[in-house]
Amino acid sequence: MRALSFVLGMWAALAAWATTAHSEDVALIYGQHGQAISLFKADGADAQDFAEPLRQAGFRVIEPGDNSAEGMRLAAQSIEDAIAAEPVDRLVIVVLAPMASTMRDSWVMSNQAEGASGLTIGAVGVSLNALSDLASRAGGRAVILVASDKRPDGLAAGLAPGLGGFDRTVGVTYATGPSAALADLLENDFLAPAKTFADVARSVPEGVEMSGFLSGRVGLMDDIAPTASPEVIEQGFWQAVQMIDTLEAYDAYLDAYAQGPHRAAALERIKWLRDEPERQARDAEAALNLTRDARRGIQRDLSLLGFDPRGIDGVFGPGSRAAMAAWQRKNGLEETGFVTGNQLLRLREQANLRAAELEEGARLLREQEERADRAFWRDTGREGDEAGLRAYLKRYPDGQFADVAQTRLAEIEEARRAETAREERDAWDATRELNTIPAYQQFLQAYPNSGFADAARDRLFELEEEGKNSAAFEQARAEERKFAGTGVARLLVEQRLAQLGANPGEIDGKFDKQTRQAVRRFQRSRKLPVTGFVSKATMVQLLGGK
Repeated sequence: MRALSFVLGMWAALAAWATTAHSEDVALIYGQHGQAISLFKADGADAQDFAEPLRQAGFRVIEPGDNSAEGMRLAAQSIEDAIAAEPVDRLVIVVLAPMASTMRDSWVMSNQAEGASGLTIGAVGVSLNALSDLASRAGGRAVILVASDKRPDGLAAGLAPGLGGFDRTVGVTYATGPSAALADLLENDFLAPAKTFADVARSVPEGVEMSGFLSGRVGLMDDIAPTASPEVIEQGFWQAVQMIDTLEAYDAYLDAYAQGPHRAAALERIKWLRDEPERQARDAEAALNLTRDARRGIQRDLSLLGFDPRGIDGVFGPGSRAAMAAWQRKNGLEETGFVTGNQLLRLREQANLRAAELEEGARLLREQEERADRAFWRDTGREGDEAGLRAYLKRYPDGQFADVAQTRLAEIEEARRAETAREERDAWDATRELNTIPAYQQFLQAYPNSGFADAARDRLFELEEEGKNSAAFEQARAEERKFAGTGVARLLVEQRLAQLGANPGEIDGKFDKQTRQAVRRFQRSRKLPVTGFVSKATMVQLLGGK
């Protein structure tokens, strides 16, 4: 059985209330008896307003002899000793002394607590969390009343005057408010026979708040039947589970009451709690107020790091969520698919580092290729003969001297035209106009020894290579329409190419022959598929270092 021991302890306590004989009733009152003048607050009810009705109801009332830190701890120790000796059927703790607090706990102040700070209050006060835990171990019904109108002066850093945060434990009933209202509530409601905690909660005066165990079947003074009611036990178990409010607690309820009256509520709460991590992550991302451009930047960063978001469009769909979750997994983070502010900084830092690595690698590769380019030009194309020029262009179609080589070849071809028969010239012009594989093949068959034969073979080779990679070219062309299809996007691409020294020509948002050469140079330097089109991978690396 998966039930938490704490829940089962409360369940057993509820059953014990229904079956045990009357045990001792004990009350602990932290009033202002012996209170230092600097901390004394004369307004509201005093300890006697609580002690007298409690004694008349049969409670043994314990008060510290004075409000020293030692005296207050000894009084609490007396309650602990009573609980250890035998189960306490009814326990009431009343706090009237001044209090100091933080967000997580509140302390009953002793005479030595004046000027206390968040670091020292534990030594000169009694923790309300500790009193709450003590009450939960009483074994019977427990009520804690805390006056909120006793506010001290002169506290140091880390403390606020008055009641603040504290832990409400399972099975304990709490009431906070003005001391006079609490005194009336104790005498006329809590100590009234046959009044359940829910009855008391419905009749609280203005300014009083009740919380914790508010059963409609159990009260402080009601007489419980000698046999346990299954409904009472089940209801108490359910209220204990609601107080704990964890997956394990609701699973424990369903284990104990598979078809219980609160089954639907338990299942609904389990679903809510299981969805909570994703809900919190989603809310944290929403709080960042990411613009669409910011989301595009995140998608680029993920792509740059090798996590494909399946689009750089500023829309976080399933692909982006999966990529983010994969990045989180790689970095040992909770896989929510939603980004936090700290994760955003970490992602950007990693992407910048990766962009710098790629930039440096590209620079080294570019320098190496430029040296090889110059050496090949020196050995083959610099002298200007046709064979050398064609060899250079075949090796470096987008090289540093490609424009020079093409210009010289055009001059050679033009000079050859003048020396070539009209019929052959017309055939060559028609072939160039068609610019297809069959057209060049037919020309070479008809004129195998033509002066234009080398040019025809070179162009035929280029077209055949393009055909082999047609699928890759078409995909790259389609991706370019998606990622660099607008004039603004093309301007960004040209600007980035110019920054990287790829020489795209005029920056006008129009992709011409020179732009395509620049794109191919960039792709070679980054070891990307060389197509001349701005694919998604090309766009990511172009803009990733921005």
